[in-house]
Amino acid sequence: MNKVILSLLLLIFSILFATDSSAQPVIEVEYYRPLDAADGGYLEGNFSYRLHCNSRESLFVFLTQDDIASDQRNNPGQLSLTIWLGDKEHWIYKDLPGKMLTEFQISIQENKYLIEDEVHPMQWEITPETKVIQGMPVKKARCEHRGRHYTAWFAPGIPLANGPWKLGGLPGLILEAYDDKKEVVFLFKAIRQLERVPISKPASKGRKVSLTKFLDLNKKETKQYFEFIEARMKSNGGDFNIDFDLKYKSWEYLK
Repeated sequence: MNKVILSLLLLIFSILFATDSSAQPVIEVEYYRPLDAADGGYLEGNFSYRLHCNSRESLFVFLTQDDIASDQRNNPGQLSLTIWLGDKEHWIYKDLPGKMLTEFQISIQENKYLIEDEVHPMQWEITPETKVIQGMPVKKARCEHRGRHYTAWFAPGIPLANGPWKLGGLPGLILEAYDDKKEVVFLFKAIRQLERVPISKPASKGRKVSLTKFLDLNKKETKQYFEFIEARMKSNGGDFNIDFDLKYKSWEYLK
């Protein structure tokens, strides 16, 4: 029998028959986002992510060290600018029974925020389509959520209603997901069971805000940051105009 399938079967049994939540195994899932899904070279390398989860809680961590926004031009007479946005700690903790989600982000101006949100407020439509991801049968589901239309491929054989980022709420673990514009992309890399690794919310300090408030603050801070850079460069003289291609796109749009 294929080792991946055998490990998966053992994983399913350990989840289903663990009556004590503290005895449930912690599942580690690795995801990645390839460079070619990043809108024409906006990212300098692949993004990677890690999910630790059981039936009651989860911690999703962004493993990328640096984001890069760059002005990509080929004309020799124009200015080419690369801006480093800095190291960013970014994680999402889910309390599934309490239906509460906490997200930690550091803004472009290095302000720290603890964002409080709901867990899985998503209405999925499960379709008849199926495929296999690394030996694991998955089913397709679709939903519209906060301004984006998502496709998710979930494994009914892994009874965890969770997935990458804020996605979840399906009858099985989400192994692959992406929005229609391929701006939010999570591809499956690996899955394993961890021994004696508890899940806990990281002890990060930050300003507690709602998601609506954070999106507003983050947009303003980003705009101010690039206006400051533009003003500093213009103050150095030179007969040219700077045309920034910011490509600032939020993953969520709230009305």
